[in-house]
Amino acid sequence: MVNTKKVNAGASAHFSINRTRQAQTVVTIAGLLLGNLGIFATASAQETAVIEEIIVTAQKRGAQSIQEVPMSISALAGDRLRDMGATSFMDYAAVVPGVQFQDLGPGDKEYIIRGANSSGGSTAAVYFDEAIITGRNKEDGGGRQPDIKLYDMERIEILKGPQGTLYGASALTGTIRMITNKPDPSEFAGFVEAEVSSTHKGGENYNFDGWVNLPIIEDKLAVRAVGWVNRDSGFVDQVRLPNTDINNEDVEGGRLTIRWLPTEDLTLTAGIVAQTMVSEGSSRFTPGDEFFVGDPPNGFTEVSGCDLCNVDFTKSRWDEDLQIYHGTAEWKTQHGTLLATTNWFERDIDFEFDGTPILFFLFDLFGFDNSNPFGMGPLPTSITSQPQDRSLWSSEVRFSSDLDGPFNFVAGAFLSREEKNFVVEVTTANSLGELGGQFDPIDPNSDLFAGGPTIFGRTRFVETDQEALFADGTFEIMDRLELIAGIRWFQADIQSIEEETKPFGGFPPSGGFPINTVNFDDNDISFRAGLSYRATDERLFYFMYSEGFREGGVNDFGIPQIAQIPQTFDSDDLTNIEVGAKTEWLDNRLLVNIAYFHTEWDDVLVEIRDRTEAFKFLADGGDVEIDGVELEAIAQPAEGFTISASLAWTDASLVRSSPFASGVPDPDNPGMPFLDPNAGIVGDDVPNVPEWQFGVTGSYTRPMLNGRADGMIRFDWVYYDERANQYRPFQVDANEQEIMVGGERVPNPFYTKLDSYTLLNASAAILWEGWRTTLFVDNATDERAQIDAIRSNQDPLGFLTVRPRTVGVRFSKNF
Repeated sequence: MVNTKKVNAGASAHFSINRTRQAQTVVTIAGLLLGNLGIFATASAQETAVIEEIIVTAQKRGAQSIQEVPMSISALAGDRLRDMGATSFMDYAAVVPGVQFQDLGPGDKEYIIRGANSSGGSTAAVYFDEAIITGRNKEDGGGRQPDIKLYDMERIEILKGPQGTLYGASALTGTIRMITNKPDPSEFAGFVEAEVSSTHKGGENYNFDGWVNLPIIEDKLAVRAVGWVNRDSGFVDQVRLPNTDINNEDVEGGRLTIRWLPTEDLTLTAGIVAQTMVSEGSSRFTPGDEFFVGDPPNGFTEVSGCDLCNVDFTKSRWDEDLQIYHGTAEWKTQHGTLLATTNWFERDIDFEFDGTPILFFLFDLFGFDNSNPFGMGPLPTSITSQPQDRSLWSSEVRFSSDLDGPFNFVAGAFLSREEKNFVVEVTTANSLGELGGQFDPIDPNSDLFAGGPTIFGRTRFVETDQEALFADGTFEIMDRLELIAGIRWFQADIQSIEEETKPFGGFPPSGGFPINTVNFDDNDISFRAGLSYRATDERLFYFMYSEGFREGGVNDFGIPQIAQIPQTFDSDDLTNIEVGAKTEWLDNRLLVNIAYFHTEWDDVLVEIRDRTEAFKFLADGGDVEIDGVELEAIAQPAEGFTISASLAWTDASLVRSSPFASGVPDPDNPGMPFLDPNAGIVGDDVPNVPEWQFGVTGSYTRPMLNGRADGMIRFDWVYYDERANQYRPFQVDANEQEIMVGGERVPNPFYTKLDSYTLLNASAAILWEGWRTTLFVDNATDERAQIDAIRSNQDPLGFLTVRPRTVGVRFSKNF
């Protein structure tokens, strides 16, 4: 059985005003925010403080100031990440407007940009330098994004809006680029850091990291080595077994990079990244007003949830290994730069989760009420094991011009091959919540109904080959006015091979079950076009039309005796119109960037429940429109004092109902159409997307001890609006009318509201001769932020939250 747990991301507090008034509110808040920042800056006009320029490479045309790029980009430099203590996506995502996330625990996250949340492949592309590491778990919208620790980083770039022309099929609504510091052959340098902290309702945490840059041949050859060890305590207690602090996260990893400059014009870079991550249990908890025992309940005690209490019957272990091998050659010519890169990404995951609710559900589905029908006593608990490995080889060659005339461009070719092995093995569990025996699909004595541990099993192998050609250019129509245009063609060939190795309640026939092989191919062309106008050296205005796409794919086979599931699902596509401005004020002491976007997303992929409601498949979920405003402002009113603020307003809803809300004909069963009463209809909000998101960050540094040291204080405050984990709050019939029973609307049993929340982090540091000592508190108010929720007919209600209040000290030394 497939784990189809679905979650949310997001933010909170719903405003009951129409769209016009919402837009007016955005403008009003933005005006107040900018006005206040302007007052700060004007009051300190005599100061010489300026905002440091941020350099990005988002357009694959070499280094550019972020204020010169005509698109919405958020960038966090390495120094800012270090000041924040940010070592993972969750640590910085909250301060980036328009970025949301879903979180199922260590190693299992989904990234959402501008409200484009759905099942299927990821809607946001993720790169580690030139390597594609985008998550591919289609059951939760490209979840299971790799969470490589962010040590010794040059910067993080978050490109918002479709990036299909330059970054391909995964960049439906944006791209996240993690860019590391490279070896420097000019000088020796190093860094070490140690951190100790304590988590409320958890335990002690220990983190160590460091790097060294070692020139081998002066100005020609250097290596850079980075290493880290993180031991973060769990804070969720498992009440049935019992186990405490089960969702610990133990991470070890490192990077080794070598860079050779044989000539002034040629740079060769190669390296490896490796990381292991282990967690002993689930991060979800069931609140105190929820009870769960399962159905049927024979032999089990009803258990109540509580604050940070997990009610699972078994342990949920996560054990992963990942590696990235990369090589890049960059050759500068008189007319531009030729870059060739090849990258290998590999990730192996051993994942176990509680399969008992699924087993209860299936027994109930077959009509076995309250007792085991085979005389074995109470129904057993079970564990679902999902070992999986994935490898992705990708290569790209591109040329970015540097011409003296009005026209410049980047053009290239892309090639990738991906292989994924996915295994499902369901067995009984013992009283300790661990595997009750060896999975054996052949031996009849191993079968559950013969008293053995083996319940169900299947395997799946998927291979995806993809090729693409792309080009993107600018043409200066007149002084300060540029035309922008881009195109990308791609094709993908997908082969899925699936086999049921152990049926539920049966044995393989002689020779085994037939292998289900499905071939699927897809191709598309995406465009972008726009105008960029630099009114003055400090004011850039732009308009952009862009397209994004995701390739289609193959659904999981399910249990063929029970669920008849469509084999494939089609691609979806998205168009986006964006108008924005990038401005600098008061001699570069105030920076304000703002963007408005309108997105039309056709044939959005969602999970539809089969007739038994035991399994899900991907299919057309309707059409979505998204309107949004993003604002970022940075002010430096005085030397050493920096304050930044961000705001995002997102209105994302269905404008065409899912056809499965009214029933889709099934050619194999004409009298039984596919119909899901919980499928979304016109007007439903996109799940897991907050309407409002705010953030304020401040830092102040000043000399201390007669100038021999510096002191620094900083804070990060964010607010997320409320949202829900499903489209439909109430079930509908085939006419898309809400179902009424006894005068009451029938609720969607899986629909869960997530409360709004605010988070506050603060720190104080002393910097002296390369040493830094930092006292910090994360989640200072001990907020139980509801960042995710899981609820299905196979799962009790469970919330995911951030780490409770954590207080610690961090020591570091540059040398």
